[in-house]
Amino acid sequence: MPDKQPCQFCSVSLSPSLLVIHQQVCPQRPGSPRVTVPIKMDVASEWPTAPVPEVQMPQSITAPVSPVSASPGAFPGAFNVPPRKNIWTPDWVLESVLGAICASETGQRVCILITGPHGNGKSHLAQQIAALKQAPYLEWSCQRMAEPSDFFVVTKAEHGSTVDHATDLYRACKTPNAVIHLQEPNRTISPKAINTIIDLTDPTAGYSTTVWELGEKLTLAEGIIMIASINEGYQFTGTDAMDRALKSRFMGLDMVLPPEDVIFALLSNNNGATQANSTMANIKDKVSNQRAANSTNINQDILRGLAQWPRLVAERNLDPNIGVREVKKVCEYLSWGLSLAVACRVAVRAICEKEEQLTALLQMAQQAVQIRLSWDNWVSW
Repeated sequence: MPDKQPCQFCSVSLSPSLLVIHQQVCPQRPGSPRVTVPIKMDVASEWPTAPVPEVQMPQSITAPVSPVSASPGAFPGAFNVPPRKNIWTPDWVLESVLGAICASETGQRVCILITGPHGNGKSHLAQQIAALKQAPYLEWSCQRMAEPSDFFVVTKAEHGSTVDHATDLYRACKTPNAVIHLQEPNRTISPKAINTIIDLTDPTAGYSTTVWELGEKLTLAEGIIMIASINEGYQFTGTDAMDRALKSRFMGLDMVLPPEDVIFALLSNNNGATQANSTMANIKDKVSNQRAANSTNINQDILRGLAQWPRLVAERNLDPNIGVREVKKVCEYLSWGLSLAVACRVAVRAICEKEEQLTALLQMAQQAVQIRLSWDNWVSW
């Protein structure tokens, strides 16, 4: 057996092979972890014996949480969007947007899902909603979200420890009257990462979700408009099918290809195209008048007809089916000042993947409420 050699930091003597290992973890070595109970060595076996050392671990094992201010001012990452004179959307989309903004100004929380072909202004519409509302605006890219906590918590290394910080999205959700834009929530690294948004957009859950990493319950502040914009279809190979239960919590808007004269105006004038000011004013007046009429009492015949809508859809085995949530959303949108046709459309648009599905559901709605108007007049978009 080779001769034993003393440790240069303590009085222990070990064989050269064990001495090299011991000196790396020797409790008396400068810079080594602090040990409250010294290691006792059995010289015969050259292995440590009881008691086992109790090492004082760094306090950062329980990661401190950075404080979050819920003040109604602007939050980190927010910016104000300047209004643009030259914008264009279908009239029914503009009607829906104006109704949603009016509802948010009364403290209601509004969730909007914008779909449509890529490059037709989905993100631009989200920005202009913030401009019309004159509210702080946050764009949040979902492409790097791998876990539900990634939306609200970011872990950083600080002074040899890890600290959980609230994200800008967390702060935005606590800022009243903010506009939040979730870009492509169907393009997360894990499709289950978006599950944390389900309760946050659900009125029956109180627009609340628990952020366990921060030890707090996050409740969406009053007056917030949360917008999600997605590209969906087999052509977009980096996306996943978005949960239908989550989509049903959103008002559905689809940005369609603008008319040729609008595209021509966009090409000839770099500022783009817009509806005439008279059109904007007329739609504002229309929403205001309908809101005043529906705020006290919605036509009982319409309510009875809407109550039959889910049954008619189920009897014909239409996909997607609808439930009480969609009917309640129609009534809510009517109280915002939307027309019946637009309210029915935006209530089910988010859960329809094809235009044929949307048309079939709206035909059932028309049959249910028994409106004696032609289809062209009823579907006024």
